[in-house]
Amino acid sequence: MFHRLLAGHFKADAVVSSRTLNVVRPIDLEAVSRLVEEAGLEGDGRTFKIAGDTMKIADGYVDCPWLMPQVNRESVKFMLRLCEETECMFVDLGHGEVVDTGVLRESIAAAR
Repeated sequence: MFHRLLAGHFKADAVVSSRTLNVVRPIDLEAVSRLVEEAGLEGDGRTFKIAGDTMKIADGYVDCPWLMPQVNRESVKFMLRLCEETECMFVDLGHGEVVDTGVLRESIAAAR
């Protein structure tokens, strides 16, 4: 099973009730760009490879690999740094869930 997480500023109730993505405000692209550079990710400015999987900068949010089927540890570390910088939230739109940063930290610990 594959899970991708969307990182951004969303209406949580829309995600949970109807699996609808409603961007409240766009993610800080300067912070995203800085973190991409710090992580040394290669890409075309909108799409990047992170530990073999694809991360995309979408319309106001970032689409990140999480469970592919194993935990993409580098992606999770990137997402946690992104949250620290932008105070964004994470949603698993396919499952209609808001994902807490604690769950992400646990997924890295379990993948060791």
